Amino acid sequence: MAQQDRLARVRNRREFMDRLYHMNDPPKRRKTGEKTRGRLTELKTYILECNEVFRAGQGDRFSWEVEDTGVDTIRILNVKRNGTAPTLQFYMDMTDRRFLLLHTDELAEKANDAVEGLVGEYQHRFDHTWFHSDLLKKWARGLDGGFSGYAINYGGVLHGKDDTLKMEVSGTNAKKLYDALPDLKDTDRLLSHEAIEMRKGPKKPIGAFVEERIANMGYFSIKHGKSIANHLDIVSDCKNEYKEMITNVEKCRMRTSSQNGYDVFEGRPLAITYPTVNNLARFVDTMFNAKKPFKLWGIKLLRKEGQYSVPAVDLHEGSAINFEITPYMMRIYLEPGSCGNTIMRLITNLQTHYSAQTKCSDLE
Repeated sequence: MAQQDRLARVRNRREFMDRLYHMNDPPKRRKTGEKTRGRLTELKTYILECNEVFRAGQGDRFSWEVEDTGVDTIRILNVKRNGTAPTLQFYMDMTDRRFLLLHTDELAEKANDAVEGLVGEYQHRFDHTWFHSDLLKKWARGLDGGFSGYAINYGGVLHGKDDTLKMEVSGTNAKKLYDALPDLKDTDRLLSHEAIEMRKGPKKPIGAFVEERIANMGYFSIKHGKSIANHLDIVSDCKNEYKEMITNVEKCRMRTSSQNGYDVFEGRPLAITYPTVNNLARFVDTMFNAKKPFKLWGIKLLRKEGQYSVPAVDLHEGSAINFEITPYMMRIYLEPGSCGNTIMRLITNLQTHYSAQTKCSDLE
C-alpha cells in the first residue's frame, strides 16, 4: 500500500475528528494526495464486541495488527486476508475496551468482508453487536431525529421451508407505510428489521445534520449530511443502551456466593417466547449445529414429549450455557463468565429466521 493511501496518524481528538470529516468528503473536496477510498459521502462505523483484552492475531483466513496513532485510545487496525488481498485499515476507537468502534470509508463490500473475517476466525474473539428488531423499532421511534427508512429481511430457515421476505423502503413517506405494516394480516412474524434510517440535526445546512443507516449487526453508515459529531452521537447513544442491556443480562448469570457461612444461589434464567414451533426437533437441531448465524453447539436431550434440555457451548468465547426448550418458549441458564452478547445474537436471529414475534421480556 502506497504511503499516501494509508490512514494518517493523529495527535489529538480534534485532529481525529478532522480526519473522519475528510473521510466523508466527496473526491473533489479531498486534499491533494488523498485517495478516494470509498463511495461518495459514506463514512462507516462498526461496533465490534471483544470480551477480552484486544490483541493482534492471525487466523486461518485473516490476520490483524494494530498501529499507534499518537492518541492513547485511538489505533489504526490493519486487517488482511492471508496471502491475497491488500490490507484494509480502520481507525479503531478503544475508549470502551469491550465495544470497539471501527471507522472506515472503504467500499462497503470490502469493509464488511474484513469485519466478517475478524468475527469468523476460529478463535472467536470478536462478535458483532446484535440489534434485535424491538430495539431497532424503539430507536426508530425514539432517537432524536427524523425517521426516513427501514429494511426488512426475513428468512424462515427454522421453519424448514422457503419462507422469506426482503424489502427496503426510504423517502418522505416511508413512515406511513412503516406504521401501517403491523396492521396487515399475518405480517407480524415477517417484520424482522435489518436496518432503519434516520436523521439527526436540522435539514439545512448539510454540515448540521446526518442521515444515518443503522443495521442490526452494529453497522452505521452515513447516507447524507456532513455532521460527524451527530454521526458519533448516534453511534454512542446506541452503543450505550446496548451495553446497558448486556450488563443486565450478565447480572442473571447463575452462581453461588457465601453469606453468613452459607452458600446462596444467585441469578435467574432468561425466558424467550415465540409462536408455537411445529417441528421442535428440527428447530433445536438447526439452532445448535455450530454454524452461523447462531454459533451454538449443543447436545439435544429429550426430557419428555415436547421438551428438550440442551447443554451447549457458545462458540464466540467457549462459555457453557444450558437451555430448556419447549414449542413455545425457552429458558436459558448462563454460567459464570458467559457473555451476554450471546443472548442478543440468539434473539436477533430467532426474529430473523423464525418469527419477528420472538420476545424476551427480561430485556424490556
